[in-house]
Amino acid sequence: MEKNVALLVLIFFGSLLPIQVLKARSYAGNSNIPFMDIDQINSKDVTVTDSLRIRHIGYHDKTISIDSSGVKLTIGLSAKSKEIEEVRVQTGYQSLRADQLSGSAQVLNESQLNQNVGSNILDRLNHVANAVFFDNQLQASDNQKLNFSIRGLSTINGVRDPLIVLDGFIYEGAIQNIDPNNIESITILKDAAASAIWGTRAGNGVLVIKSKNAKATDGRTNVTLNKSIQFAQKPDLYDVYQMPAEEFIEIEKMLFKNGYYDRNIRRSPFSALTPVVSLLQQHKTGKIDGGLLDQRLTALKNIDSRSDYMDYFMEYPLLDQYALSLSNGTEKNKIHLAVGYTFDKNQYGAKNKKINIDFNDRMMLLPKLHLDIGFKYTNAKNHAGKPAFETFRYRNIRAPYMDLVDADGNGLVLETTYDKIYTDNYLPGKLLSWDYVPFEDYRYVDNRSIRNEYLGQAQLSYKILPFIDLVLAYQIQNQMASDNVRNGLDSYYTRVMINSYASYNEATDRMEYPVPMGDIVLKNNVNIRSYNWRGQINVNKVWDKFELSGIVGAEVRESKTDGESSTLYGYTSDPLNNAAIDFVSDFPIGISYSTSIIPGRPVLNSSINRFVSTYSNWNVEYNKRLGATASVRRDAANIFGVAANDKWSPFWSVGAYLHVPDQWIKGAKADRLKVRASYGVSGNVDLRKTALPVAESTTFNYSPYSGLIIAQLNDPYLRWEKIKTFNVGLDLSFLDGRIRGSIDHYQKRGTDLYGLTGYDYTTWGYQSFITKNVASMDGRGTDLVIETDNIRGKFSWSTIYNLAWNKSKTRTYYAANGMNVSSFLDIGSSITPVPDYPLYGIAGYRSAGLDAKGNPQGFLNGVPSTDYTAIRRQPLDLGENGNIIFKGSSKPQVFGSIINKFSFKNWALAVNASFYGDYYFMKNTTSYTQLFSNGKAYADFEKRWQKQGDESHTVVPALIYPADQLRDSFYRLAESNILRADHIRLEYVRLSYASAIKNRAKLECFANVSNLGLLWVSNKEKIDPLYQDKVKPPLTFTFGTSVKF
Repeated sequence: MEKNVALLVLIFFGSLLPIQVLKARSYAGNSNIPFMDIDQINSKDVTVTDSLRIRHIGYHDKTISIDSSGVKLTIGLSAKSKEIEEVRVQTGYQSLRADQLSGSAQVLNESQLNQNVGSNILDRLNHVANAVFFDNQLQASDNQKLNFSIRGLSTINGVRDPLIVLDGFIYEGAIQNIDPNNIESITILKDAAASAIWGTRAGNGVLVIKSKNAKATDGRTNVTLNKSIQFAQKPDLYDVYQMPAEEFIEIEKMLFKNGYYDRNIRRSPFSALTPVVSLLQQHKTGKIDGGLLDQRLTALKNIDSRSDYMDYFMEYPLLDQYALSLSNGTEKNKIHLAVGYTFDKNQYGAKNKKINIDFNDRMMLLPKLHLDIGFKYTNAKNHAGKPAFETFRYRNIRAPYMDLVDADGNGLVLETTYDKIYTDNYLPGKLLSWDYVPFEDYRYVDNRSIRNEYLGQAQLSYKILPFIDLVLAYQIQNQMASDNVRNGLDSYYTRVMINSYASYNEATDRMEYPVPMGDIVLKNNVNIRSYNWRGQINVNKVWDKFELSGIVGAEVRESKTDGESSTLYGYTSDPLNNAAIDFVSDFPIGISYSTSIIPGRPVLNSSINRFVSTYSNWNVEYNKRLGATASVRRDAANIFGVAANDKWSPFWSVGAYLHVPDQWIKGAKADRLKVRASYGVSGNVDLRKTALPVAESTTFNYSPYSGLIIAQLNDPYLRWEKIKTFNVGLDLSFLDGRIRGSIDHYQKRGTDLYGLTGYDYTTWGYQSFITKNVASMDGRGTDLVIETDNIRGKFSWSTIYNLAWNKSKTRTYYAANGMNVSSFLDIGSSITPVPDYPLYGIAGYRSAGLDAKGNPQGFLNGVPSTDYTAIRRQPLDLGENGNIIFKGSSKPQVFGSIINKFSFKNWALAVNASFYGDYYFMKNTTSYTQLFSNGKAYADFEKRWQKQGDESHTVVPALIYPADQLRDSFYRLAESNILRADHIRLEYVRLSYASAIKNRAKLECFANVSNLGLLWVSNKEKIDPLYQDKVKPPLTFTFGTSVKF
């Protein structure tokens, strides 16, 4: 007799998951019956003659036989490695299962973030996150304060930073305030379907950072203690080429002989000269004889300033980090407290101390009512160190023989601004010393900065119905940054300020000091306050075959920035006092025969930005297989539009995904295939740009009243930039999870981008251009993340292949003078918006080598020529049809990393190698114009043409006097100096040991070695493209331990 069996499937940790059951009648031997969801099976479908095979994603299949012993089955499934932990994607507004996404996102958990080391959370992403490019050559600006991008650029003149979201709200503070030891995960939202919910701020991608919180509900207190210490070698100044002192002196002697310095010595006798030029001038005027001149020149030839600086100024960098977290959780209350301390000292001796405190508590007030509160506090103090080597100059010349410290370790005078012989005879006995002694001066300068940040959150959640939650949330953030530089009376800065404005009154036989005696304090304070109110409804409803989840909400946001800067003169701390200063009048600067106002008048600034937003995001799924997503957001801001309707702009996205049925992929050895596609529109806003005129307050000499001056006119119809993104992706798993990952291809189009367009300046007269939404650009690329288990067992080996390919180009752009490929005749460090070309590009003049006299030759009408004026003019008219070659992008279009992980028992080893490809860089070359004026030369100087016949094996021009600036410029921009930049470097090696000890305690120790340098570079000259003529990051060693109990 057959007996009906009711099924209850329980996974080992107690959660009921969507299970697929294959009913295969054992007596028939038929295993081809389709899988059915558990809710499709009822008692009449299963008999005692059946065998059942159960399957769930992330777990191994299990087959059981049915007998007549009972009516209820409890079935335990074993998890597949690497897939046991469910991945949650944090969007900032909601937490989603990864299998619910139609867009592109990457989640990095705590373990992955800890592979890298550093005190900044962004350091943990580098070479680990996919499609995230860190540009170490980028100079921070108002357009881009952070040095990373997600999937390339989406704007030309707008803000290029990705949006940072911390625990559900936009983060306005300094990114270095965030403690990386208290971060649970980072989600990178790449495409519109993933990020459009953030509307106007999402066009450059979104980084969603989630802090740790308590999860356990057993009432036990969990403690985690982390400690790490990082040591580094001193940076090696010898990485950077410096012309030998003997050759530099010979060039100075040649220039002096030819009268190069005469005009400056005659017209500005007070200006500092290099020691060599000063000696030559003293010899010329008969103040020293030839023997003494030769003796002193010989002594200078044996000096290398790099040696003094490394020995007496540089220190060994040190990074010391501590983190302690406590958490306790019950069903009614979950509390988490984390405290972190960081001490960071760099190679200049600058010290940074930071304290982080993070507290959050989730309380069940009623069975359906929860309250979440959170508080973060950061206090960071920075004390500046010694001046950088690059700042030491004789006026504007950096000579290789600077003598900074004598044989006894005493600091020596560096004539950085004024000539010592001149100052010693200017009002002798009446002024303070004019001497600048670098090894002593920094001791008289107290340069400190303090950052304090408070961030508070509160969220009230009420379950209206079993599938509907009402959420009310509020956040307040306040960051105060204070920079104070106290230049003591003995500091060079203060002494020069007092001396420069001082004058001698012959009538009274007294000195007058418009800048009084005392310290000079430069103060700068910035206070950023933001407030965010949010109301949201969460829906999650499950029917027989359908699941609907979504959110509907609205929020109001205000951000206010206040700043002030001032300079205090005649400052004393005991008693506390400073002097009143005349910041309006012009005062004579006696030593330089000029006049100037006293700098440092108080300046105030304030800005306020307000946003109002409504938003909604929905996901509907059928049979755990097929899903569709949609989101819409409408933003308004106070910086746009004169009419209310102009202030609003909608952003939206749609998407779909399909979990490919198992029977379709069985023959492909696939465990899982998910196909997804999305399209949407997100935005970008530059809060410095507005549709309204901008005025500055000022005072007038002809009126006692203050007034406003229109400083900038703007387009009254200015609106948000828009970025449209199409993304198609595939999530995959093969061979029982041995091969898993994702592949995404995307296309972006930026429209309504900010660009300068012509303006009839006769109607105003201040400027002839105005910013309007007139530009556009295109981008496309592919992201690939594949992880393979090469060996499984006690000894395991896995590899992560992380690849990103991106190409971005200008589509339309207005330029009054027209732009073509000749605009790329530069080093490629800035955006050059030429239609149909990459945003970052590089081009060079066609080179015909050197002529018989060592002059560089280009092409003019197809014929070698040294007519540099005509050569320069031709590409302006003919573009690439003229005498230039466009080489390609100056930023990597292919980049990524390969991470190999090895483990044996409790030991694990990770090796990370990064690669950058498909781009070019311009080799630094010596300009004789610059060499003569500021002393700068590069390594190519050693290969210069010196005699007839050298033109057959070198392209470096002969040194000539006088220098020809057009000649120098042509050589610098010649295509022969544009080299391939592709390279591979070893980023880090990490060795760790983890072990479970008694009473639930866990111990992990690790050692990390980073900045290991180049493994391969494509250019034949073996120049490192990332650190060309820069001091390379020193080899760094980090040791750490973590204890959990």
